Amino acid sequence: MKRYILLPVVCALAAAAAAWGVVRWNAAGCGGCGPADAPLDAARLVSALGLSPEQATSVRQACADYAAELARCRAAHGSARCALSCRIFDTNAAPAGLDAAAEALCRAQLAAEKVTVEHFRRVHALLTPEQQARYERLVRTCVCGGAGGQPCEACCTKGAP
Repeated sequence: MKRYILLPVVCALAAAAAAWGVVRWNAAGCGGCGPADAPLDAARLVSALGLSPEQATSVRQACADYAAELARCRAAHGSARCALSCRIFDTNAAPAGLDAAAEALCRAQLAAEKVTVEHFRRVHALLTPEQQARYERLVRTCVCGGAGGQPCEACCTKGAP
């Protein structure tokens, strides 16, 4: 009798372990590049790119500056989402007010994207040509995602917009 109880428990544990593995794999983002913030993580960049001590200091500072600016962008984005959510189902709200709230949300998201792109360019300028090539692959893999976590070569070819 105890064996019949043990089998469902073992199956449930195996299913839980498999689910945990799938969630961890998906949470890693970007396929092979690690967490989605891998090109923004100073410690990972120092290791992955083999930075000199001077470069490491500069990259750490750039990442700290970026984190502070991104926190401001995220706060603005959160406020804009909240303002929009208050208007979505308000039957007395004018459509223009809903549009303005949606546009504020888009502006906040755009600001965060611009800050991120500027950070990528700032770090790129601190690197040697060989390091730049590795950094470009890392960033493109995480930004574009491509098939299987590989850079989207089609969008990075010469002549592409």
